[in-house]
Amino acid sequence: MDDVSMESGSARPEATVDPRTASESLAAGRMTPEPALEDGRTELKNIREILRLENEDLRDRSFFDRVADTVSRLAAGPVFFLAHMAWFTVWISINDTGLASFDPPPFNLLMLVVSLEAIVLTGFVLRAQSRMAITADRRAQLDLQINLLAEQELTAILRVLCALGDKTGIDVAGADPRVEQFRSQTEVRVIAAELDREKAAVESARPGRHGREEG
Repeated sequence: MDDVSMESGSARPEATVDPRTASESLAAGRMTPEPALEDGRTELKNIREILRLENEDLRDRSFFDRVADTVSRLAAGPVFFLAHMAWFTVWISINDTGLASFDPPPFNLLMLVVSLEAIVLTGFVLRAQSRMAITADRRAQLDLQINLLAEQELTAILRVLCALGDKTGIDVAGADPRVEQFRSQTEVRVIAAELDREKAAVESARPGRHGREEG
C-alpha cells in the first residue's frame, strides 16, 4: 500500500502543470522575488512605498517651495479670512468715524496695501500650484508605467496559458475571440493616436461646433 502511495505521489507532479509556476518561471528573468512582510500583507508594502515617495518629495523641496506651501495653506484657512475681515472692519471704522485720519475715505492706502498683498500672495500660490502640477505629472507617469508593466505581465500569463492549452488539447482561443488580440503586445503610440482620433471625432460631432465655425 505504501509503495502504491509513493508511486502515485511521485507521478503526480509530472502529470500536473501549475500555470502560476510557469508564469513565474517566464518572468524570472526580469523579476526577483521580494521578501514577504512580517504580517504577509502586500498592500502594506505598497502603502509604505507611496508614503516614502511622498516624504521624499516633501523633504526635497527648496526653501522657497516650503514658504509657498506654508503661505498657500494659511491663505486657504479660516484664520486668514477672519483676520482680514477684522482688519478691514477696524481700519475702515476708525478712519470713517474720525478716531484716526491716516487713511480717510476712499481708503487709498488700504487699497494699496491690499493690492500689494494680493500680488505677493498670488506669486506664492502660483508657485505652490506649479509644484503640485509637477508632482501630479510624476504620479501620472508612475501610474502609466505600472499599468504598462501590469499589461505586459498579463500578456505573458495569457501566452503561457495558451501554450499550456495547446499541449493539453484545450482551445483557449476558441473560448473568446479576443484572446488572439490580447496575446499581442499593446502599442502605446497606436492607442494614443486612436484616442486622439476619437476625441477629434467627438469634438467635430458636437451640435454647437458647426454653428460657431460658420459664424
